[in-house]
Amino acid sequence: MAEWCTTFYEQHREFLVGLGIGLTIFSIVAFIVGIVITPWLILKMPADYFVKRAAHIRKKLTMSMLVPRIVRNCLGVVFLLVGIALLVLPGPGWLTILLGVTLLDFPGKYRLEIWIIKLPFIKAPVDLLRQKHNREPIQFP
Repeated sequence: MAEWCTTFYEQHREFLVGLGIGLTIFSIVAFIVGIVITPWLILKMPADYFVKRAAHIRKKLTMSMLVPRIVRNCLGVVFLLVGIALLVLPGPGWLTILLGVTLLDFPGKYRLEIWIIKLPFIKAPVDLLRQKHNREPIQFP
């Protein structure tokens, strides 16, 4: 078995080194996104975000809304993937996942957002962050 591993490493050394460098760069970028951008966006979120979402959950889609919606969904996918990576890398994974889910459009999104934000290990840091920066706590319908 050890011979096979040594042979595999020697045959694929460049690829494995490149993969290691790529994962290191991804980890650093994900850490920065998780530590800097996620709290900033949580602070920008209005306290009544979930209350207003309940009232306006069904909107008619117009053509002028299509491009911003596509961009927002792409950003949501990026934040969701970074958040999943941050579950094992250093950084606030669940908060980043919440942010990604908030940006995405899919059936059942509202219920999932409420479920995630009400998790004690999510709600407590979000409330603390908002309190530290003199923002109202998140309200629920």
